[in-house]
Amino acid sequence: MKRHTVLCALLSCAIIALVPQGVGARSGPQSARLPHGMQWEAPGVVRLSRPDRGGFLANYLADLERLKALGVRQLRIDTTCASACTVFLRLGNRVCVTNRARIGFHHIVLWNRSTLG
Repeated sequence: MKRHTVLCALLSCAIIALVPQGVGARSGPQSARLPHGMQWEAPGVVRLSRPDRGGFLANYLADLERLKALGVRQLRIDTTCASACTVFLRLGNRVCVTNRARIGFHHIVLWNRSTLG
């Protein structure tokens, strides 16, 4: 593995670790809408079953808070989870990464008006 790839992965983990976790989770209805690509497996257990290559970090932070608010006790990552999707690892010991999962990090991308066209 190249040195800069390892450095980027470590930097990404450090940034994720600095994101505030917020307050404790509250109970929510099992029928509540989950973030894209997730489904209920059992009460309190959600599975990421569709490949997720990431997106805007702010959206994933909002999804993370939604999972907490729904009272999710375990998130099972069973597929590709890359880029901003890795923010779900902030759930700590409530995350189960299966042997089929692929976790992907990359360098930090800063968007500005000139980048977006």
